[in-house]
Amino acid sequence: MEREKWTVRLTQVAIRNIKNTAYGRLALTTGAPRCSGKGSILGIYGQNGSGKTVAVDAMVLLKALLTGGVICPAFGRYIRRGTEQAEVTYGFRVKLGTEEFYVEYQAGLARAGEQHFVLCHEKLSKRSLSGEEKSRMCTLLAYERSDSRGGKAVLRPRRLFSSFEKKTEAMASLEIARRLTEHFDREEGEPRIRSFLFSADAARAFGRARGEAAQAARFLSCLAGFGRYDLTVVENARYGLLSLNPDMLPVNMKLPEEMRGQAIVIKPGEANLVPRQLYPFFEMTVRQINLVLASLVPGVRLELWNVFDRLLARGGEGVQFELATRRDGERIPLLYESAGIKKIISICSSLVDCYNREESCVVVDELDSGIYEYLLGEYLEAMQERARGQLIFTSHNLRPLEVLSREYLAFTTANPENRYLKASCMKDGYNTRLSYLRALRLGGLRENLYQSTNPYEIELALKEAGRMESDEP
Repeated sequence: MEREKWTVRLTQVAIRNIKNTAYGRLALTTGAPRCSGKGSILGIYGQNGSGKTVAVDAMVLLKALLTGGVICPAFGRYIRRGTEQAEVTYGFRVKLGTEEFYVEYQAGLARAGEQHFVLCHEKLSKRSLSGEEKSRMCTLLAYERSDSRGGKAVLRPRRLFSSFEKKTEAMASLEIARRLTEHFDREEGEPRIRSFLFSADAARAFGRARGEAAQAARFLSCLAGFGRYDLTVVENARYGLLSLNPDMLPVNMKLPEEMRGQAIVIKPGEANLVPRQLYPFFEMTVRQINLVLASLVPGVRLELWNVFDRLLARGGEGVQFELATRRDGERIPLLYESAGIKKIISICSSLVDCYNREESCVVVDELDSGIYEYLLGEYLEAMQERARGQLIFTSHNLRPLEVLSREYLAFTTANPENRYLKASCMKDGYNTRLSYLRALRLGGLRENLYQSTNPYEIELALKEAGRMESDEP
């Protein structure tokens, strides 16, 4: 059955009580009204520990929720100290055929003991953007966890869920989905929490529904497809592999829909073996990388070497190969390339997808890590002009502030109650980089961007720390 044609674009993320962020809202500017095909960029800048990675964490959470995957157990520790619940609200523009909608998805996490957390509520709402007058927000589906005394979970709208009560199979699927929102794996000693609304079991129940439930299922299907096929999140921790474990290199490949959403881990220092059906896609990815790599780092290209057929461990057909780079006619094993080159190779396929495809949304933590600042600026300038997808990144390097429009930039603040501030609040005509540095030093915006540090205090602290070491017996 052919999949319904839809386009999903992320428009905003509102974060409450995650890590050091009591509240923060980030809005994405598309540069043109509605789902027009014009891309958007959001670069997030700020002091260390001020909430940049919190935005990436929120996108990691979204990916897990929409795909029905297990939420990382660390999110139980991410709930802000002194609070019992965290909440993230995501806004989307969804185009279904000729109709357009604003869709909002809200998810809440709650503590349930020292080691455990649960998904305490989910809510999916929408309003139409078609026609002359915008409609009001209406709730499509909502789930609220049962209380600790064993009360039943609240499912809304009541009239919609009452239609399932006489269908034994549907009710069984919904009950399984509910239990997964608060499951604790006693063998592993950690929570294994999944979404209720986007779980495979709930999808089976909604997929057979009619009327109002079928309409809600359409929007669930759109967002689930966005999470599975179009949303790519590249965490900085993942690229710790490049320095802590140089023998591992994650690579995003363009795969058919039934295989997409996977990151293939390559071993630069040894032979790699992949199933034969995957090898043509990897070959295409290497050609794709070389086209971009030649423009970013002239004189360097990636090469598949020593390719031959080999049986897989379970008897299937496979292809074995090694990876190397070619510089000025010399072949260099990929293992011995710089971390910057490895990172470009690793994320290149995702960035190509973001540049060319309207539906693509790529999130990269510390995009500047290991990449030369002038090259970073050149790349982002090209993305700003012609990219069709959405790129969200965090960075410490200030070069992009010189090339990106202010509408594409956001700064973290020193106020946990209002953690993010769009750069468009700077009204003067100075270079954005200079304006940002001046705001760090002198203030002048409605929020402070920097918790002040003193170079003399830093010098004193370094001296005292050294004295402690020399004073030890």
